[in-house]
Amino acid sequence: MLASPPIPWDAQDDEEAWWRAETSRRALRRQELRAEADPERRAQRIHADLMLCSRDFLYWAQNYAWMYDPTQADPVRRKVPFVAWPRQREFILWLDERTAAGELAVVPKGRELGVTWICLFRLFWAWRFESGFSALLGSRKQELVDRRGDFDSLFEKLRWLLLQQPEHLHPGRHIANHCLLKHQGLGSELVGEATNPAFGQGKRRRVALIDEAARVDPNVFQSTWLALETAAHSVWLVYNPGAKGHLTYELHHGEHAVDRRLIFEMDWTTDPRRGDDWKRSKLRPQGRLTPEEFASAHECQYGYVRTGKIWDVRWDDIEYHEDHPAWRERSERVRRVAPQVAGWDFGSGASALVCLFGLLELGERPILWIDQERIWQQTSWRTAGADVHAASAHYGGRPLHFGDPAGKAKESDQKSWETNLRSAGVPLFCLDAWFNTRDGIEWGFKWVQSMLDEGRLRVHRRCRYLRSCLESWRRDIPEGLTVDVISRAYIGPRHDEYSHGGHALRYLCGGAALLLSQERRRGQSTGGDLRETPLGAPAQILEKLLASQRAR
Repeated sequence: MLASPPIPWDAQDDEEAWWRAETSRRALRRQELRAEADPERRAQRIHADLMLCSRDFLYWAQNYAWMYDPTQADPVRRKVPFVAWPRQREFILWLDERTAAGELAVVPKGRELGVTWICLFRLFWAWRFESGFSALLGSRKQELVDRRGDFDSLFEKLRWLLLQQPEHLHPGRHIANHCLLKHQGLGSELVGEATNPAFGQGKRRRVALIDEAARVDPNVFQSTWLALETAAHSVWLVYNPGAKGHLTYELHHGEHAVDRRLIFEMDWTTDPRRGDDWKRSKLRPQGRLTPEEFASAHECQYGYVRTGKIWDVRWDDIEYHEDHPAWRERSERVRRVAPQVAGWDFGSGASALVCLFGLLELGERPILWIDQERIWQQTSWRTAGADVHAASAHYGGRPLHFGDPAGKAKESDQKSWETNLRSAGVPLFCLDAWFNTRDGIEWGFKWVQSMLDEGRLRVHRRCRYLRSCLESWRRDIPEGLTVDVISRAYIGPRHDEYSHGGHALRYLCGGAALLLSQERRRGQSTGGDLRETPLGAPAQILEKLLASQRAR
């Protein structure tokens, strides 16, 4: 066969020299394949190359697989030949083992290490050479699964890879449509779908790949995870680690983490081109990242502490579950008699809707047990109402739901959220507008923190989205703002994927404060006057809360 092995990354002085050498090697190799004058011998040579490609993934990948680097100014330089370094070779072998055994493959990774490309290469190779192969490819949103001209999308990468194949490796009759590659000769196919609660339902696949798994909405991912149970022989989860509240963290580090042999970490140190100088170039003041940001982006670390974090949470102190000692000794009584409270946050129109369910345990030391969460996207008030009834059916205490003040407003072609949800049987009272003022928001932040500090706010481990919000929501601090400036200026909270759950928590705890105040006024023991809490809330604020409730 052709005597032109791939050129290792460390065989040249720098990356540019390596790129030129390896690109030239591949071009020369393709010329040599057809250089034989005798037609029969030329056909034999090409057939032998085809057979090697079909039997050896690494042989094909290191001769015909290309990555695309959009950061390069020169269009020609954007086409990057793939040559595996040692840790990538280990990853390929490990991935094949998991797939053959029908096992889960959990891949926390740093950025720009070629992990997603390798997964796509492996799926493309199987699609090209394996009869009847079928795989499902997903990501957190549709644009990242397939969007023409966007190399952030999985299928644009696959179509581009298909175009780079030489004539003798072209698949012949095939279909390359939106979210679909189908090899009509072999009956193999790659199908794309954005993650959703019914992800992968229907035809069973050999492999299901979810890219950017840790950035999929936690509630959606939980449903996706359940759907994957019967969707594929082997499931590949590829992601840059995010918040600790996500299921991907639990698979990696949680109490019920998967077997370590099902996890393959790939951090920046596995790239032989990167050393201490590279790391220093990424860190401030020379680069853009803080040490915490670098750890999250490149070192496979979860839930780094970010500047301006709203709440200080010690998760081990607030988490509970069915077998938790503090919950087990009182769960039956709390579920039977404790008032059922809920906090709602409403997005614009039907775009976002969050409800947190809690049980308010009265007594000498009131505790708010947040027991469930519901996150809807593009839903109707009827669906939300039905879901609430199903979720709260097994609670015995009287229900009372507190909502975002914006829920009183008329929503486009519908009545207000408050009116509609009440008509669906949800006992919802939207809070006073004060809760969405600067003072009201800050009061809510401090009240939640005081409950966390005292151990009077507990969160069930199934509330993964709320955990992400508690650990990751932060203030909207402009890039480059110094600490002394922050100390003199008011910086409000960010509006991001964590803000809906964070606000729902504020409304839930604000509503609980109202109930506790009412119980105190009735002379029942609720653990003291709210005016005497560590929060130190001004008396006029509490009076406003009470006045708001009395006005109803």
